[in-house]
Amino acid sequence: ATAPPPPALVLWRADWPRIMTRYPGCGLPAVLWDAGAAVQTAYLLAEERGLAGCACAGLPRGAELRELGWEPEAHAFAAAFALGLRSPSG
Repeated sequence: ATAPPPPALVLWRADWPRIMTRYPGCGLPAVLWDAGAAVQTAYLLAEERGLAGCACAGLPRGAELRELGWEPEAHAFAAAFALGLRSPSG
């Protein structure tokens, strides 16, 4: 059986025009460092509150980005984190 969708999903996006203006030579590493720090912080906060958290590794495509209101030419998916209640068994 498949699990139901998580109660919450946190998405982080990269705003390329802003990032590349600030970090012209290293925009992608800056985004990845920040995304990693954000996901690690989400894990710590979830644990502190007794919630279950899981980093997600899906990459939305152009149509999915547009559905979120993001412009694919200017924005990119940086990270995702599913958040929910822990199962009663552990």
